Amino acid sequence: MQPSGDEPVYVISVAARLANLQPWVLRVLDQEGVVVPTRTDSNRRLYSDNDILLLSRVRFLMEVEKVNIPGVKLILAMEQQQKQRPESATTSRAAEKAQVVEVLPPPNGTHLPLPPPDIMEELALAIPEVTEIVSTNEE
Repeated sequence: MQPSGDEPVYVISVAARLANLQPWVLRVLDQEGVVVPTRTDSNRRLYSDNDILLLSRVRFLMEVEKVNIPGVKLILAMEQQQKQRPESATTSRAAEKAQVVEVLPPPNGTHLPLPPPDIMEELALAIPEVTEIVSTNEE
């Protein structure tokens, strides 16, 4: 019987070898909350196959991409959110972004058109500085 991807089976020394990391790095990642293994009754860390994959991703971000631990946590959280977002929400979000036009003047000095009024009202609620633009346009 093969273990499932979530079943904790590897002690820290084996997990470190599989992820090509030093055991102390796994301890730091555990303390920082990046990769938190399951603990046994005797408080030993046990890592699953999914934890090993995650450790490999962390190693890539830290060694190749030169991302620090807070950056790794942020990237992993964003990737997790992306996985959890339903496909319809992703496409509707893309449609919303397509409607919003940036209000920065291009280099030649001309201004781009503002987004539709309903989008401007939503922006005004979210960003106080947009309220000034909305009130200026209504005059």
